[in-house]
Amino acid sequence: MLILLAGSILLCVGIARLLDLSPLVASLAVGATMVNLAGRSRRLFDTLSGTDPPFYAIFFVLAGADLDLALVPSMGIIGLVYVFGRAIGKFVGAVAGARWLRLDPKVQYFLGFGLIAQAGLAVGLTIAIEQRYDSFSPIVSTVVLASVAIFEMVGPISTRFALVRSGEAGRSQAAASVSTGLY
Repeated sequence: MLILLAGSILLCVGIARLLDLSPLVASLAVGATMVNLAGRSRRLFDTLSGTDPPFYAIFFVLAGADLDLALVPSMGIIGLVYVFGRAIGKFVGAVAGARWLRLDPKVQYFLGFGLIAQAGLAVGLTIAIEQRYDSFSPIVSTVVLASVAIFEMVGPISTRFALVRSGEAGRSQAAASVSTGLY
């Protein structure tokens, strides 16, 4: 199963490159299609999920190798606008979505904190920009990769804060205990 999945991914990337398309976007589209069309796709993705950690490690090492720390101070206002704009967008979008869904007011208030972490897709897009737009690559890579480092340091703490403060931490365990009579 794993060999079949790896071959499918390589085929998708190869066809995307042949057609001068983004391998990242093509892979996302294939993954979304597979999970929504195939009834037994969960088994495929469970098989693939066991291989995630090494691929994430390779992905972040390659991305980190492109981060030029000497350029971080030079990102200045662009970096600040990106970091604060992204954070504000997460908070405003989370509140708007939570209100629209009529979620508990505590969840509405704290949901944005749970969305601060940033990683995979941003790093992937940075790599794609490096391949297609050489002139924008240094500043975009520096801003995005430095912000990923910031958000990945703050994100887990922020998510824990949101889960505890909203009262959602441990909720699934309590629900399972009630349903099994162990509560």
